[in-house]
Amino acid sequence: LHAAINWTSSLPDPDDVERSVDGLVETFAAKAPEEATRWAASFPDGPVKDRALTQTAVYWAHFEPQKAAQWLQALGEPGILESSAPGVYASLLAKDPVAANSWLDGLPIRADLRDYVRSLNSQ
Repeated sequence: LHAAINWTSSLPDPDDVERSVDGLVETFAAKAPEEATRWAASFPDGPVKDRALTQTAVYWAHFEPQKAAQWLQALGEPGILESSAPGVYASLLAKDPVAANSWLDGLPIRADLRDYVRSLNSQ
């Protein structure tokens, strides 16, 4: 998988990078989400790592939203929290609205982003 990420990182088109990372992460996170988080966290700092961490949290939340939300909050990376919040919140909301709102309220993110995340899921 690291060879695939290295290849992905070398792609000249940022959209190709995103699609490639998403495909790799989706496959891995669906089978072994906790391993996928460790794998994504091992990447060199940069946009590929950020994308992998974000997508891992979002895909994991489809299956185990509570665990994904806890992991994401413990990670404590503001950029990852902000980019993952909409997807993780939506998955949590579908399972447990009270827990979802409590989780979102407890995130150290801007109030306008919190409102935006809620608005995405109220349509």
